[in-house]
This record gives sequence, C-alpha cells and structure tokens, in this order.
Amino acid sequence: MSTTYPMQPVATPGVGRRDERGRRDDGERARHGGDAARLVEIAVSGSRPALFWAHGISGSTSHYRPLARLLAARRDVYGLENRTAAPSYRLAESARRFAAAINECRPDGPCEILGYSIGGLVALETARQLTMAGREVALVGILDTAPPTVPVAPENTAVTLALISRGLGLEPQFDPGTVGTDSELIAMLSARAVEARILPAALAFDYVSALVRTYTSNARAAEHYRPSAYHGRAAVLLTRGGDAIRHRDLWRAFAPGISRTDVLDLDHFSLIGDAAPTVHAVIDAWLTR
Repeated sequence: MSTTYPMQPVATPGVGRRDERGRRDDGERARHGGDAARLVEIAVSGSRPALFWAHGISGSTSHYRPLARLLAARRDVYGLENRTAAPSYRLAESARRFAAAINECRPDGPCEILGYSIGGLVALETARQLTMAGREVALVGILDTAPPTVPVAPENTAVTLALISRGLGLEPQFDPGTVGTDSELIAMLSARAVEARILPAALAFDYVSALVRTYTSNARAAEHYRPSAYHGRAAVLLTRGGDAIRHRDLWRAFAPGISRTDVLDLDHFSLIGDAAPTVHAVIDAWLTR
C-alpha cells in the first residue's frame, strides 16, 4: 500500500486560483517564476526574515495560510508552487528554479524552508540547491513527510479522486474503490462537486482533470527523487496517525543534520487543519532568530 497525501488546492486555466473549498481566491500574489514553478507572497511585510513553504502534491501553498498568519509575527512567509502536469517533471528541476527565485527575491541573509507531506522533499532539495550555490539555509523543516525511496504515489485514479474530494470538502468523500474508466470517475466527482456548488458546471470536469494530472506528476516526481545527503540543519515533525512515522529512522540517511524530531498526536490530514496553533508552536521552537 502506497503512502498517500491530501489534496491541496491548485488553479487551472479558466478556473483561476481556488481555495480549499474550490472558491476563487486571489489572496496570494505571484512574484517570480512562470506558471509552473513560481514564488508567491503569502504573508509578507518586507521587514522580517524570510521563510519559504514548499508545495505539496497539488503544487499549491494555499493551505498554509492559517499557519502563515501565525508565523507572520516573526517571518515573511512565501510559497514555492509548482502546478505543472508535464510527465517529464523532475523535482530537482523545479527546486533549481525555486532556489533562483529565492535568491532574486530575498538575496541577503540566511533563509528557512519548510514543507508538508511531499513538500518536505521539495524543501530538502531546494535547500540543497541553495547551499551548493553558497547560500546559507538556517533550517529545513520537514512536516510528516515520508523519506526518499518510500512509495508516495496514489495507486490509481480512484484513490487520487478520493484525496481530491477530501480537499474540496465533499461529504461523503469519493469512494477509492469506485470502478470505472478514468473519464467516468472524473465525471462522477465533477458532478458531485457541481451539485455541492463547489465547482461551476462549465469548468468542473476540466478542473478535476487538471488536478488529477498535477497530483500524478508531482507524486511521481517525489517517488523518483533520490538525493545525496543534506548536511545542513533540519527538523522533523511527525504525526502518530500518519505513515511517515514508520520510516523516521530512514531520514537520518538523507538528512544527518536533523537536530530534533517532534511527534504530535494527530493524523497526517489534520496536521494543516484545525491544529495550526499546535503546529505553529512546534515550528516557532525550531526558528533560530
């Protein structure tokens, strides 16, 4: 059974940015990069040290806003997004673009990079790219991420749609055991999202199809990621109810600079939900200045 990760909202052509309920949201502003890999402002005043959140399986960072509001007292928070659905996408390729965007946007001083779910791998590789170029990375924060070599891709389209339905807020969630062709399954979920008034009928099928492609692309990129060890300072947050905790010892092979590991009595999906204050307390303790 593969490790799976929750839906994080993405934008598609003609739909625009949407929040976790599928509604349009223009609260974040892109600053650097193209439509695929880019840096966006989440909570930025320009006067605080920089913290960067790496995208997860959907390529979006919209779900970090509750935590960003809490972190904004001490940090300017940026998002690293990748919404590509290209089958040739490789995690290291976007990490190089992220590193360049970080250096362009905030060229001075050390930075901190965090990532939840497969975003922990994106954060790790972006930090590697920065340090290889001579930039100081004060912290890589890894939140409930399975280490490289652990399978992460959803097994099939039905499982992917079950994750997407969770992020869209559909109740009950899409049954991962539903049988049908990919188009039939996507049409089923699209119809439910329209009925629930989460997505408009004219765009629902294309929007959900784009989500499936992006999920698949980012999950495959994470699954094929095989980095050499990163020796900078790192911290890990795991949940007792998640899959990643079963592989906690493997992280030392890829991040021997781990200075602390925290474990919360949560599951993987609730970590970025109502638990934001609890998660913030852990991250706040990680921050170095």
